[in-house]
Amino acid sequence: MLELDDERPTAKALWRNRPGIAASSLANTPVFTRETIYGCDVQTSSPIAFNPRNGERFWRTKEPTFGERKGRHAICFVVRHKQSDRYFILSETGDLILAKLTPEAYEELWASLPSNRPTPRWVSTSSGATRLSPKKACLPATIKNSSELISQPIPTNRI
Repeated sequence: MLELDDERPTAKALWRNRPGIAASSLANTPVFTRETIYGCDVQTSSPIAFNPRNGERFWRTKEPTFGERKGRHAICFVVRHKQSDRYFILSETGDLILAKLTPEAYEELWASLPSNRPTPRWVSTSSGATRLSPKKACLPATIKNSSELISQPIPTNRI
């Protein structure tokens, strides 16, 4: 994390990413808020929340990526809904999740499919993964993989 100088075109490193600190993103862009950064750590396959001032992790969970199953190097895309604590999470397994994210916890509010679901038809059959971020946190969500584009309705009473 860099701190930019207000007076000159320079910056200083506040902290560096390392195991147990911050997150190693692969294809997803972290979401910055004033007090927390939310993203997905490819090393642990976990959505994660961490402190932007020092990189200290607040929490991490594999619930949206693997749940109870074992796996490595999963990614998910996190998109903030307006200026709220609600976030859309698109996992590479094709799940679209609405979650409440705070520095204290991850709370799943709604998922497009139940946790014991078969692989969705819009998941790429060649790689088994949906690896493109939702275009915007709008309703309905538009999701695309290498071969298909779908429109996923979201219950507005959950937002």
